[in-house]
Amino acid sequence: MPAGPDQGHLSPARAAVPYDWRAAEKELNKHPQFRTRIDGVDIHFVEVRGEAAERRPLLLLHGWPGSHFEFWKVADRLAHPSQYGGSAADAFDLIIPSLPGYGFSGRVSRPVGPRTSAGLLNRLMVEGLGHAEYMVHGGDQGAIIASFLGAFHGEHCRAMHVNLIGWRPVLDDDGAVGEEEHAIMQGQLLAELPDMAYAIQHWTKPQTLAMGLVDSPVGTAAWMIDKFHDWSDLRHSTFDEVHDRDALLTSVMIYIINGTIGSSLWSYPALLDERVSLADRPFCATPTALAHFPVEVVGFTHRALGSSGSTTSSGGRRSTEAATSRPSSDRSNS
Repeated sequence: MPAGPDQGHLSPARAAVPYDWRAAEKELNKHPQFRTRIDGVDIHFVEVRGEAAERRPLLLLHGWPGSHFEFWKVADRLAHPSQYGGSAADAFDLIIPSLPGYGFSGRVSRPVGPRTSAGLLNRLMVEGLGHAEYMVHGGDQGAIIASFLGAFHGEHCRAMHVNLIGWRPVLDDDGAVGEEEHAIMQGQLLAELPDMAYAIQHWTKPQTLAMGLVDSPVGTAAWMIDKFHDWSDLRHSTFDEVHDRDALLTSVMIYIINGTIGSSLWSYPALLDERVSLADRPFCATPTALAHFPVEVVGFTHRALGSSGSTTSSGGRRSTEAATSRPSSDRSNS
């Protein structure tokens, strides 16, 4: 039974371990970054122009306990592939935001869920940055937002890549079409419950949890590093071999210095408020690719693939959401 991080996993967070925040600041400032306000919500984003002659905008979305920093190791490879043995024609123009309520986007005054975030980010891309069409990659909560972008903003979001199914079954809404499929899905969901204890706390008692985390940097680190540990493939490597210590601490520090560990938790009850019911048989027609690795914490079914998009699907219903006001055209350096 999982019991959380031990002292070995938490060693990077101990005060006695040297960590150079100024060096981390320099690293975080290596790419141009901006903040804008859309519908009263501040959004921080990094913009990396690719080397290709044609513009190929790619929106990269993190989740919890991630941040925009999780894409640092791949940003240069995506924007400047010729420097790594690839072709300049394959370069992307990267837009890497901090989700509303996360990191350098700052705290939000109200919970912001994935459907709302998708609307805000679509307007950032189309109205704020002038990208009539773009692609998106999302992980964790970013994958859920990507699913909303593909389903409800498909005239602009032309393709998406995710590392989990955004619209997936839950115990009271598994989308099963028969008793056999229902039994399989229920068994899978029940098997995942022990690892979902943190999410249940986020969904049901985010403010209570936030009070403890905001008051304790080590508590924040423990709560976050627990997931980095449990969601890593440690079959052939140790935790310290998989994760760079300074990068791990920088990920934690982004939450601490911005005071956003509490507001990041709000995205969980907002997710429940805005989730799509599989009983309605939703369908995402935007071309979709799914990364599925040998060690996965969250399972999925072929029927879930049919709801959330498919690597082969090209048809289906698509709707759009109307924008109520344009985002600010000014982008101030963050």
